[in-house]
Amino acid sequence: MAVTRSNSKMAHCAVRGKATLSRATTAVMAFMLLIPVTVTVTATASSKTTSNASGVLRHLVKGTYLLYTNGRRSERDLPVCASKAEACNLAHRRYWLTPITERLCRCKDRSECPLHFTALQDPLAQHVTNRGQLKFCGSFIEKLSQCKEGEVALKMQLVRRPNAPPYSSSTPSKVIDPHTTLLCRCPWPYAWSLTNATTSATRTERTYLYTCQELPMCRRGEKCGYIREDTLETYYTCSCPEQQLCMFRGPQSTVTTSQLHYIGKAYIGRCTPH
Repeated sequence: MAVTRSNSKMAHCAVRGKATLSRATTAVMAFMLLIPVTVTVTATASSKTTSNASGVLRHLVKGTYLLYTNGRRSERDLPVCASKAEACNLAHRRYWLTPITERLCRCKDRSECPLHFTALQDPLAQHVTNRGQLKFCGSFIEKLSQCKEGEVALKMQLVRRPNAPPYSSSTPSKVIDPHTTLLCRCPWPYAWSLTNATTSATRTERTYLYTCQELPMCRRGEKCGYIREDTLETYYTCSCPEQQLCMFRGPQSTVTTSQLHYIGKAYIGRCTPH
């Protein structure tokens, strides 16, 4: 079923897709709350560099804001990707606003990690939401097999970095770096489901394992996803019937949600006729 979009300023919509963490626990959220995740940019389009209240820098490159988090301030501060299977960027295509790309690591061969969100069926990218994609060094993803039911599809490790540089953005001092490794191709619009979370004996690393799940069908008016407050991209929980969109109508209060590469405020989307 094709993805459908609405241009209404009060609605964010699509028919299929999802990345919900249905089994996220209090311990998971407590660990992840140390990671800065809000990516709203308030600078004008003409500025080359801007920052938010926490001092995290964003550089405008090729029409996309590069976001450095967790005490990182530039390319040389980034770790080198452990392998081609580790995501080097997380690209967000925002509604009406300049796109944002979160820099995760540098490619080993010094090649440029793809910056921009592309088609959801792009064989060289892996969807996280309907408007968010993981990017990788080179074309290794083409060689991966499609995920099978129940197979571990993605591993995310959150590693504490105790020796963070003394930048104003490095608060708290023990910063956490995310490392995301793709193990098989999850087709759009399948969903991400958290199946296991473990903490290392030293309590400096937490590992999350995800499977790739087909979306169940929603009913009319049923909750169908979480729509991020900052970027308005959607983590779907089910697929709406034909002629219906997963959307919210404002004004609406938000809830806190824990998702793949995100913990923060979101609107509740519901299947709505259009």
